[in-house]
Amino acid sequence: MNRVLTCIVLLGLLLTACVKNQGDWPKGKPDSTEAKSNIVAIGGTSQTDTVGKELVESIVVKINEPGSRLNKLFVKIFQQTLCNGDSVIERTIKNGETISFKWRLNSRPGVQTLNFKVLDSALNVIDSIKVTATAIAPKPGWHVASCTISENVGVKSFAMLSTGRLLVCYSGSIKPQYSDDNGVSWHSFSYTDVMYTDKVIVSPTDEIYLAANNNSVYYSSGIGGHWERMWITSWNTEWCRDLAFLPDGRLLYTSMDGGIFIRNKKGENFVEIEASYRPTGVELRYMAETAEGDIYFISQFNFATKLVKLDHTTQKLTDVTGLPVTDATSFFMDDKGVMFAGGYNKATGFAELHRSDDKGITWNKIFSYKYPSIFYYTALYNFTKQVDNNYYFRVGTAYFKTADLKTFAQIDVPFNTFATPYIVAKNNYFIVNSYPLVLQYLVP
Repeated sequence: MNRVLTCIVLLGLLLTACVKNQGDWPKGKPDSTEAKSNIVAIGGTSQTDTVGKELVESIVVKINEPGSRLNKLFVKIFQQTLCNGDSVIERTIKNGETISFKWRLNSRPGVQTLNFKVLDSALNVIDSIKVTATAIAPKPGWHVASCTISENVGVKSFAMLSTGRLLVCYSGSIKPQYSDDNGVSWHSFSYTDVMYTDKVIVSPTDEIYLAANNNSVYYSSGIGGHWERMWITSWNTEWCRDLAFLPDGRLLYTSMDGGIFIRNKKGENFVEIEASYRPTGVELRYMAETAEGDIYFISQFNFATKLVKLDHTTQKLTDVTGLPVTDATSFFMDDKGVMFAGGYNKATGFAELHRSDDKGITWNKIFSYKYPSIFYYTALYNFTKQVDNNYYFRVGTAYFKTADLKTFAQIDVPFNTFATPYIVAKNNYFIVNSYPLVLQYLVP
């Protein structure tokens, strides 16, 4: 009598080489018409590679049913990934054929194990085998992060808690994620309603704030286990363009149509500032606040960018004139009041970075670069100071860093990247948004 034999292959994390094992699983009474399974690993065993990497050789397993008249096997592959859940893959093969599986190691160094488990048609365990590989800590160079989003999506922003926990939010419906191992592996927050996020920031007391495109900001105490929702306005949809904590502790929110909202203290409502400045389609990105309270934004309207200032006395937005770049795309001010303006200079055709030590009265050029590809706008973006005390920025998809603002080094990125934000982890790993694997990190 023909019967269907179900073969389930479970992949999990354990220890040591290719071992035939029948004592680890509870056993039922095998079907009397089915001979004992013979499961053999015939390829890809005992490999060594970096955590998070896909092994070069596929794991190949062959299952024979000596004496059985069955010719179809049901294979279920279960992989413990140390991500948010364990992946399950199902396949159907004929008796005597092989199973080939590409194994991506998880983020834990050491010996990792795949457990292959065979069940008969009555779901009684009749055989099992283990295949192992050794995962080593990442060496200097680029590596793909474990549990990275598999879709081709862009990063909206990064942030970091004082503990070193990294945060990231994506475009579209992808949930925000966090990393507790300096970007080696990433995990999604459990709160399912937080998506379509445009910005993630951290308060001076390690509170997490997420701006979402549903007229609201979400708040969590720092672990992301519980989120509270704060409305920006009750009468209008104000989709987020930027979210930032000002140096004086106020929380700033800008919308996609030029709205500026400020919350003075925790527990208070957002108040709209400069309500008359509402040209359709204008976008304001926060750059800096002076000691006097003036707030600087990069304004973008119809692909034209410029630096504007919200005056603390008049509460009006005015264009900042006298800049050394034609199109201002980045502005930064350090804790000593030194200003840095970056962008594109039409007169030279170069991306440029300028420095001012007298509050913008005079400027000195400290960097220029012409991006070699015609497909990218030659402007300088995202000039920031990171946790390693280096300054970073990008021109197109070329990334640069400097420690002394005199010598600039280009970071070699040998893969495709989105022209999006970056972050440096506490152990100096440099993390960027690549595609199609989304997140990669550079070990110095």
